[in-house]
Amino acid sequence: MFRIMLRVSGIAIVVMMISRHGFAQENMQSPVISGVVYMEWEKDIHNANTAEAENSFAVTRVYLNFAKKFDDIWSMRITTDIGQVESQGQIENTPPQDVEAKSNTYSLYLKFAYVQAAQQFTSFGYSIRCGMVGTPLLNFVDEQSDSRWVQRNYFDNSYSLIKTDVDYSADLGVRADISLFNVVTLTGAVANGEGFKHVSETDDGKAYYVMGAVTPFKHVSLIAFDRYSVTDDNDRSDNYTNNSAFGVFYTHDVLRAGAVFALPVVVIEGNKTHYRMVDSYLHIDGASAGIVPVIVVGRFGYGTNVDDSITTKIYSGGIGYRFSRAVRVIAYYQHKEDDSLPEADKSFYIKCGVTF
Repeated sequence: MFRIMLRVSGIAIVVMMISRHGFAQENMQSPVISGVVYMEWEKDIHNANTAEAENSFAVTRVYLNFAKKFDDIWSMRITTDIGQVESQGQIENTPPQDVEAKSNTYSLYLKFAYVQAAQQFTSFGYSIRCGMVGTPLLNFVDEQSDSRWVQRNYFDNSYSLIKTDVDYSADLGVRADISLFNVVTLTGAVANGEGFKHVSETDDGKAYYVMGAVTPFKHVSLIAFDRYSVTDDNDRSDNYTNNSAFGVFYTHDVLRAGAVFALPVVVIEGNKTHYRMVDSYLHIDGASAGIVPVIVVGRFGYGTNVDDSITTKIYSGGIGYRFSRAVRVIAYYQHKEDDSLPEADKSFYIKCGVTF
């Protein structure tokens, strides 16, 4: 018995020494700090919703990213999201009465905050994230398009097309990714289902994600995706949302293009509404080829409520210039046609993206 105790004690001492050595190695690695800033000037050419046209400068987003690698497997990431509070009302006793009073404050959220275990071998790789993690489809589209500095993709901003939300860019939960032969990637996740701005869950259900991505040829990717979210766990069959999507992408340093087709379904107390959505984009960056650093972008969004035949189409495009790897500016035009409005919305922007 005494010998066994000695052996156990010896093993414990060795483990403690290794752990202390590991902690010492961790402390030698400093966190990596980076960030991005999105700014714009917006001028409404025609606004079909209100009498007042937008004409404003804005810092629309500031992301601050803190990343630390502990060893060959473990790491963590924290990203803060600073953005404007989108609220407005009428200025009392101010003629004309359609002048709007808009909030002049910013909100601070945790966009990402997770611990990750990841390894990459010759033909196999995996990553497991726990905390505030990025959702599969929205983050994949942004990574392929490199257009987040211009505008949000239409799955992140589905309300502008179908007047309901279908997903969020980040949420509290667990996500796992497995890659095989650098050709196939399988992703699964379970999250609260209400997005990173609602950390205290109000619905008692969960959102379940599954996505498969295949790269059959160099620069070409195909995806299949599904998100099923229960909004009332006591009556799961009559209160849920489901979004199935399929996409194709071409991703190169100079040319990026892609299209995603989705079939969202929203069920509230047994009442089912079917939607159709398309998000497609084009992004050309001449600086990546060592030629004139001109940027050309285009985006088309389509959304329809199948049950009432209300359709929205958004055409966007612009031309810009890359002053350096960190600074990009673009002149951007957006044209929105909504069947529920008599005329189209037309807006012009000057947008700037800065990375550091």
